[in-house]
Amino acid sequence: MLVIFRRLVRVSVAVALFGVVTVGSASRASAEAPATAQAILVTSGKLATIKGKLASGSTVDLAFAAKSSMACWPAPKNEHFSGNHVFFTTSLPAKSVMKIKLIPKKADQDISLYAYQVGTTNTTLPPAIASAVSCEASYGSKSISAPYNPGAEEKVELNATTNPYNVVIGVAGAQGLQKGEFTLEIDLVTAAPPPSGVISAATAISVASGQTAAVEGQINGGVQIDLAWAANSSVACFPATSFDQFDGSHVVYQFDLPKYTTATVELIPKAATLDLNLYAYSVGASSTVLPPSVPSCVSCEASYGTKSISNRYNPGGSEKVELVAINNPYRVFVGVAGAQKINQGSFDLKVTLKPR
Repeated sequence: MLVIFRRLVRVSVAVALFGVVTVGSASRASAEAPATAQAILVTSGKLATIKGKLASGSTVDLAFAAKSSMACWPAPKNEHFSGNHVFFTTSLPAKSVMKIKLIPKKADQDISLYAYQVGTTNTTLPPAIASAVSCEASYGSKSISAPYNPGAEEKVELNATTNPYNVVIGVAGAQGLQKGEFTLEIDLVTAAPPPSGVISAATAISVASGQTAAVEGQINGGVQIDLAWAANSSVACFPATSFDQFDGSHVVYQFDLPKYTTATVELIPKAATLDLNLYAYSVGASSTVLPPSVPSCVSCEASYGTKSISNRYNPGGSEKVELVAINNPYRVFVGVAGAQKINQGSFDLKVTLKPR
């Protein structure tokens, strides 16, 4: 009986001790949640500087970061984020680039950085965040023998094209670091809104098969237009990376292209310093659709610039495009545009129709 009593006492003590450990774990969990974030107002073209302290945050369950729907950093790198986390939120407008830099205050403190972008109605913080449009992280070094980098700056960059986003920025201590001061620098650059100009009419060019028509023109009085239509896959006139070749004033001409005919259009600037570019698209024979309201076309060709990376422009140079009609006739619209926002200048335009 005495032996049984002693065993019961030992079991009771063990249960009591286990209960103490469980209570301790629950206390730590409650200290880590709920996470909060400091809202930051960032203005395009103006550097935002924010100071923070790791001591104001808490550790976080890091399982969220390695999920394929987040892809912030792989689980083997969790040690770089195992300390306290401090969160900040801000907005990323459409057509913007946001560069974020983390600067530790002391050279002996290793602090890591991450940021993710989500929808404009989403404000979920780690570890509850389930997915993101993108997540970028900066931490440690590439050295296998010395994977940590105390005192080093960390940098990430986020991009928005057609849609705006909310951004959550996380600053975390490496190797369990829970105290340390830092500075965040946020640089936002938002593209200017596109021009709102509309081309209301096209000048008709009368040209018959087997003939060449020559006209004189100028882009004075033309309009700058939104160029997004030209990069659409249904038009494919020129890529967005070449918009600066067509961001000046536009004037448009039109002519009819009979079936079984090839049209050659040549643009010749009248001044050696004048950089003008050319595009032409074919549509149905009765179409009247003008840029920037071109949803699609049969074909579009453009001529601009040079193939040199160091010198992309060609002031004074002529431009030429060719369009073909086989079994059907088309209407062709020809656009002449200034490069690098040029809005004045004269030119000669030649249209030649050659039977196939």
